[in-house]
Amino acid sequence: MNYLEAYGVPEESCFPYTPKQTDCDRTCSDWESQAIKLIDGSRIKYSYPPSIATIQEALIEHGPLVTSFTVYDDFFSYNSGVYVQTSDNIAGGHAVAIVGYDNNNEYWICKNSWGKNWGENGFFRIGYGECGIASPFNTYYLSGIYGGICEDYLPPPLENPFPTDGAVNIDFNVTLAWMGGDPNPEDDVVYELYFGVEKDNLSLISTLGPFSSSDRLTSYYLDKLESESIYYWQVIAIDSDNSRRISPLWRFSTIDLNAPTLEIKTPISGFMYKNNGTFRKQIPDENNIIIFGSINIMLYLFDNGSGVEKVDIFIDNKLKDTIFEEPYEWYWNSFSLGRHDLRIVAYDYAGNKVEKTFEVMKIF
Repeated sequence: MNYLEAYGVPEESCFPYTPKQTDCDRTCSDWESQAIKLIDGSRIKYSYPPSIATIQEALIEHGPLVTSFTVYDDFFSYNSGVYVQTSDNIAGGHAVAIVGYDNNNEYWICKNSWGKNWGENGFFRIGYGECGIASPFNTYYLSGIYGGICEDYLPPPLENPFPTDGAVNIDFNVTLAWMGGDPNPEDDVVYELYFGVEKDNLSLISTLGPFSSSDRLTSYYLDKLESESIYYWQVIAIDSDNSRRISPLWRFSTIDLNAPTLEIKTPISGFMYKNNGTFRKQIPDENNIIIFGSINIMLYLFDNGSGVEKVDIFIDNKLKDTIFEEPYEWYWNSFSLGRHDLRIVAYDYAGNKVEKTFEVMKIF
């Protein structure tokens, strides 16, 4: 920790990891100028008796924590599951990173440094209190240090989707396509394709590949899509080292020939309104609207095809406001006494529109 605070460490691109002993002179010449230094670090505040909750709170506040524990001979043969000590032979001490926990089954989730072929893809789970792990006495937090896989080793950003993001009037049969690949010639790439009508609940519909790193364009054919529907899709690229790149969330809509649904919630014909529209009373003239003072115009808009793009509000043929998202409301507070034309025009992304016009009488 003292070294990290005084000197820091550079990005992995400055000194890429290799699974063998490597001379330090292979690092980039200006590593000191780009090194990231530890801003702050300290032992977790000690509590007696040692508190699991204290460690969990520190994990939530600071992120992964450094801890140490006693290693027994049986730990070397760990494969999976929650480790519980069975051997009495002490092999030594060891430092790892705590990355999570499970209170239901009472274990820590830890990241080891013995490679992804050990344990659970390089990670392990260990019961609370086992081998002296994760006590406030031997657990530390570090602030200002960050890490991850060097950008040069990840699959490149996924781009150039077809249909393009936000495309409208797409046919019911469509070939999804995107540009990918990998910067490392020895890597293959697999693509997971997620698709659905709910952007927060996409389903894995296909795993494509593996493709060689030089194969940039990838595609997948879809048929029998529903008309007037919005679809969302996303791609995850996974290379031979299990490095991943997640695409943006893309959307398109199929052929849409119908205008949005537009309903006026306030004001409606045949009523008089006061107190910004919170009070209303029916009047004999069912084709007229009377307003005392100001009013909050409230609309209901829906389009199950390409989706609502916007709504324009006109007063006496002059555009007063354009609303692009819910709530579709507009506060009308400055207009002269007498009659006025209120016109509301709603559009969907496919270019269809619907409009409604009202005559409003302002009398106070």
